[in-house]
Amino acid sequence: MKKIIVFILSSCFALVVLAQQAVVLKSDEVETYYTGTIWGPEMRHYSYYFVRYAMAVPMQDAVDEKPFYSGNWAVGLSYKLKIVDLWDIGVDVSYENEFHRLKNLPETRSMVPELATFDIVRTYQNNLVGGFYNRLYFKRDRVRDFGWYLDVGAYYSYVMNLGTYYKDNSDTHFIKIRQKGNQYLNDQNYGAFVRVGWNQFALYARYNAVDIFKENRADLSHLSIGLQLNLVMF
Repeated sequence: MKKIIVFILSSCFALVVLAQQAVVLKSDEVETYYTGTIWGPEMRHYSYYFVRYAMAVPMQDAVDEKPFYSGNWAVGLSYKLKIVDLWDIGVDVSYENEFHRLKNLPETRSMVPELATFDIVRTYQNNLVGGFYNRLYFKRDRVRDFGWYLDVGAYYSYVMNLGTYYKDNSDTHFIKIRQKGNQYLNDQNYGAFVRVGWNQFALYARYNAVDIFKENRADLSHLSIGLQLNLVMF
């Protein structure tokens, strides 16, 4: 009986304490993640991670690669600084893997003789990429979101590692070779990019002003188009 009385008294005491707390902590006084800070999607500073994939798109019919089997994917960090309500400036820093699947043609075989032997031959480049962009918004009143926006910027990428990948698959054997280095590949890239986005999603397009092969020894696509996912929680 004593145990029951003690349990009832304890429960009543707990309910009284909770009731007092409910009065003290009013809904309009609860501190949020953005309260008292200059960091936020619509505030002065903000940063977020992103992932992206883009396919090579031919700008003319005759190219020395298979465009839709070529492209680049990246993972990185973006930081933006608010200038005025409808204008931010920002920087991107990312790791990128770029690859181009080559066609078996005379000009490509002169640089990669293995094209005559293997089913699949593609270049690879592991890049460290930095970019600067201007962001324009289409809506002035935003509450913890981006809304629709347009990014226009430029980028530079340093190629940390490059080479060629070979693959051959038949009824009698399966061969995969990754060869480091290629004297004909450029070790840097730079160009311009555009993003049209809404909150977490963006359509991404980039033009590389540098030829993948030195001295333009092969006609590879300079344009890539794809999707970017911004890893943000609004």
